[in-house]
This record gives sequence, C-alpha cells and structure tokens, in this order.
Amino acid sequence: MLITQGAEINAKADEGQTPLHHAAWQNATETAQLLLTQGAEINAKNDKGLTPLHDAARMDATATAELLLKQGAEVNAESDEGLTPLHIATEHNAIETAELLNRYGGRE
Repeated sequence: MLITQGAEINAKADEGQTPLHHAAWQNATETAQLLLTQGAEINAKNDKGLTPLHDAARMDATATAELLLKQGAEVNAESDEGLTPLHIATEHNAIETAELLNRYGGRE
C-alpha cells in the first residue's frame, strides 16, 4: 500500500476528503482500521465540515461507524451547516447507524 511508501495519510482529495473519509463512505472497516493505526486524523473535516463519521452515518456503514466511535471519533461533531452524524443518519434513513449513534450519546 502507498502508506508504506510514505504517502501522506491525511492527504485531501476533491472536496477535502481524506482516505479515512473514503473508507468510511465505502464501509471499508479494515482499511479504516489500517489508516487509523498509521495515524489518520479521526475527526478530519472535509470542505463542508463533515468528518469520516458523518460519511459512515450517511451510508449506514455501521461497522465502520462503530470502529470510529470506539477509536474516539467525536459523536456530535458538527458540519459547517451544524449537522451531526446522527442528523445525517436520520436524514438518510440509516436506521442501524442512527441507533448506534444514539447509544454513544449522539444528538441531532
């Protein structure tokens, strides 16, 4: 993987997405774990202020959301529009992830 070749773990692509954002969006839990182990910023914000947890919430990527929460992701991080991951999950009918966020103290 490029990480072992010295690639920037928190490099931002289009719209400020980091590799961890992409892993969360795709529910790639093992990739997310690897990125976190290598020092990925768990609460990195993209150009709209969304964190990887927001992306996991939108995609109902419950396994990755749980990993992020267990590793210390901010459950109530707010986007530039004031949206929390729970708000995003509810808006996108991501029921399983919304329930998980509630258990971790998420608020809308």
